[in-house]
Amino acid sequence: MAWITLLRIHQWPKNLFVLAGLLFGARWTEAAAWDSALETLALFCLASSLVYLWNDLRDLEADSHHPLKRLRPLPAGLIRISAARGVLGAGLLLLALWIVVGQPAAALHVSLYLLLNLGYSLGLKRVPVLDLLLITAGFVLRVLAGTHAVAVPTSSWILLCSGALAFFLAVAKRRLDAPDEGRLEDPTFRGYQPALLEQLLSMSAGWTVLYYGLYCSELNQQQAGRHNFLLTLPFVLFGVLHYLRRVQEMKGSGRSLLLDLPLAATVAGWALTCWMLLA
Repeated sequence: MAWITLLRIHQWPKNLFVLAGLLFGARWTEAAAWDSALETLALFCLASSLVYLWNDLRDLEADSHHPLKRLRPLPAGLIRISAARGVLGAGLLLLALWIVVGQPAAALHVSLYLLLNLGYSLGLKRVPVLDLLLITAGFVLRVLAGTHAVAVPTSSWILLCSGALAFFLAVAKRRLDAPDEGRLEDPTFRGYQPALLEQLLSMSAGWTVLYYGLYCSELNQQQAGRHNFLLTLPFVLFGVLHYLRRVQEMKGSGRSLLLDLPLAATVAGWALTCWMLLA
């Protein structure tokens, strides 16, 4: 269980951004496209776990004095540091071999993802707003890798939608972790006042719904009226508003909303509606 926590297996759903090209590129009925997309998804799951492991090793000293982070496997002594370093080295070697042998097309996107997170860990996470943009870029790289894997053109709308959603989720995470008043002593949160985070939350929520609605309208025109993708818009609208409401209820708690049942049901309803439209 400690290793599952250390490698952040519960964060793997974030890598589902990789499958956006498969769905909106109308390649979801092709077995070969699924193979490429799922292998790229697995690559990003491995890469993201290694990034979390690297961050925990680097921040071990600071985490040991944090009221919540000290409970993580490494500061709590549940996993030996030497074992964690060994897994990190083996994981990087496996990732490199996997890319070279199985997915050379993903080399650029995965490498950029790792470099981006390296810069983030080495200090850029302490630069207000830039840290949010770097997190957003990581999600956009997932989308780019996914569209490249299934050989579909990357629409500017899909980048705007995924970028807006990723920025919204990044700001929401900051708001969940930040206190209601003042600034956290944690350097990651210096420069963020609750009022600023509230404004960024509202802006990014609006961007997400607006860009998705416009993207659905463009898809309808491309399909010449055969599919009405605007039927999926209510799920996105409800999901964003529900997430926004839950963030306001839980702000300052540091808890995650990945396991929120109404949100999971909304995502499932959105996916089912997309499947029915494309079937």
